[in-house]
Amino acid sequence: MKVIRTIAWILAWFNLVFWGIPIVSSLLQSLASPNPLILVILVFFAAIPLNSFAALKLHKSLRNPKLPLGHQTPIGIRFVGVFALVIGAIIACCGIMISQHAQEFLPSFKEQMAQYKQAGPITVTSVREASIFMIVLGVAEVANVILNTRLLRWYYLVRRSDVP
Repeated sequence: MKVIRTIAWILAWFNLVFWGIPIVSSLLQSLASPNPLILVILVFFAAIPLNSFAALKLHKSLRNPKLPLGHQTPIGIRFVGVFALVIGAIIACCGIMISQHAQEFLPSFKEQMAQYKQAGPITVTSVREASIFMIVLGVAEVANVILNTRLLRWYYLVRRSDVP
């Protein structure tokens, strides 16, 4: 169980930092724009760092049994975890689809990247590398949610067995 806790802790920190910083900066930028759709999308993506933050609180309670788990932390792990799980699955599936059809996506990506003058040449290999990165991100998020849900269940099982 210690290995699972360590992996879940690393994934929680990774997802918190990797997703949290861009989401917060995008959120601040979107407040200046009048488009509410961007705000809704960012709130949906905010489920990932929220789930990771709740998971870190769970890890704190697991390491120190004297610290009680907050009453909203299980909600953050379960309910918000569903949104994070869906986002992770969508990202991984999109990465798989792009990897399988990189040749078809290539003209679209070249068109989008033409506006950036400093972007290097876009090839099928670079599209596949980006899709592999998407798959890794999606799998990391899905694994994080699943491991944290299992750790929450284990936490309650241990708490129930400790009570006389």
